[in-house]
Amino acid sequence: MRKQFLMVLLLVSVSKINFAQETLADKVRHAFSLVGHWEIIKMNVIRASNVSNPNIVPEAALGKVSILVQSELGNYGSFDVAPGGSITGSGEVLYTYQVSAGSTAFSFNNITFPVGASALMNGDNGIRKFSISGSADLVKRVVKLNAFKPEGDGLKMIIRPGGSTFTSVLWPPMTNIETDIIVTGASLLLRASGVLSGIKVSFEAVKYVDLASLFTAIEDLVKNGTNGANGTNGNNGNNGNNGNNGNNGTNGTNGNNGNNSNNGANNQGPQALIAGSVTVEIGSSANVVFRIPQANANYAIGLAPMNGPNAQTVATFSGKTPLGFKIHAAKSGTASGTIKVDWVVTPYTN
Repeated sequence: MRKQFLMVLLLVSVSKINFAQETLADKVRHAFSLVGHWEIIKMNVIRASNVSNPNIVPEAALGKVSILVQSELGNYGSFDVAPGGSITGSGEVLYTYQVSAGSTAFSFNNITFPVGASALMNGDNGIRKFSISGSADLVKRVVKLNAFKPEGDGLKMIIRPGGSTFTSVLWPPMTNIETDIIVTGASLLLRASGVLSGIKVSFEAVKYVDLASLFTAIEDLVKNGTNGANGTNGNNGNNGNNGNNGNNGTNGTNGNNGNNSNNGANNQGPQALIAGSVTVEIGSSANVVFRIPQANANYAIGLAPMNGPNAQTVATFSGKTPLGFKIHAAKSGTASGTIKVDWVVTPYTN
């Protein structure tokens, strides 16, 4: 029991030493790693079309068919990337299914619709749950998501007029995705879209970076700086002279030890960071001009948009110069107005 207790103390001590030796660059890499929690902010699969019969035969009545089959993100959706790269997640999807026939009968998904008939969901709110699996290459920063798996029974449908019922098989709320990760300010963005056989697919997920703890680490480093090098040892003192021989003459005294030289002065830490805030119109840009120019454009930028409760806006930057840079506020959905963006700049240390 005592041996196990000592082993635990040793492991704790080692972990503390490793944490203390973690550099600022390590903290930044950890903060912007793919590992962590991702929120799905967009997930649409839609097939919407109006199909007309050919009119090359004048005697034939022109028939028109309207098709709306889609799925979109419900109340929630997210996934987690583990340190080893495995991905698991879940969410809620909302299905919509509506098909209407014109002046000609037709078949869709092996279901026959009479002239003028429509197929609608029957006592079914279209809400289903789904699960996510996949993997991430943490070095290449690539995420691979498998087709999402819906849970529950198929959609309950009814044809009116007539009252015939049938069940529509659930389709994956999202197809396979493999894409690189985009860094936008203090967020990591996963985005994919495309069209396959008339079906439009679009997907977005975001991982928000915790800048508060990162800024605290930067502030501590700027305040304390790194330890200075140890001073060299002082020279040894000279040996004392031997006493004159005589009757039991006394030995000479030993020479005094040399004084140690002063420890070397502490090295200065990196230059102090500069920070501020700027108000940007959503969908537009704003310039940041430094009060005192930097030596060059070799500095890192951190952005933290102050989003409201009903909108999430992504802030990015461009055009770094010794005099400043430009901040862009991406337009998301129906968000409008202005947003305040906090920024912080610190020079590269290597």
